[in-house]
Amino acid sequence: VCEAFASEPLEELLQSFSEGADGSLVVCGPQRVRSLLGSTGSPGVLALAMAQCANALPAHSLLAFSAFFALPEVEHPRCRLPCLDLMDGCRRACWEQCNIETFTDMHKAFSVLVRCCSALLDSRGEATQKWQQYQDCLGRLPLIFCLQLLRCSGSHPGVLSNRLFFVEAPPPVSGGPVPQHFLNATARLQNGRCVVLHAALGGAPNTAAL
Repeated sequence: VCEAFASEPLEELLQSFSEGADGSLVVCGPQRVRSLLGSTGSPGVLALAMAQCANALPAHSLLAFSAFFALPEVEHPRCRLPCLDLMDGCRRACWEQCNIETFTDMHKAFSVLVRCCSALLDSRGEATQKWQQYQDCLGRLPLIFCLQLLRCSGSHPGVLSNRLFFVEAPPPVSGGPVPQHFLNATARLQNGRCVVLHAALGGAPNTAAL
């Protein structure tokens, strides 16, 4: 994880995010969940990135964080990538409706992330009954974390924002066409800088910039 975090593509991604650009980190491979979320005594890429962004936070700005599972799309003209909000377990018509947590320092960033991970697993490492729906989604549907940088515009009233998505990407399900809504979401991610981390043991490639 540390080697991947120190890679040049990821460093450039975080730097461009701090300067106001959108971007995304897509983590795939058999070790994707562990690489993204970390394990006991070893923080994942997400925690390291959140801490770095909090430490380098510009004046008069703050970070906002949301987490959700991307649910299968429904054929509806107003559908915009429905999701399952990780903060409260509620289904949303689109990911923009998810609850957010704001913070300005590294300690609050870790607190928010620990709460999200606790929603996935209980203290024994097993899915709780309340969050059984998360267990059904984990490893099957994309788990997405959205980090937003909110800051004053300066020259005129209003707030400027840009987003950095961390996407845990399970293997694609065979059969059937790719829904148009997923294609649209992919196109939006590609509007910003995208870095792919292939998390696997052995001699598999570590990172690739797109």
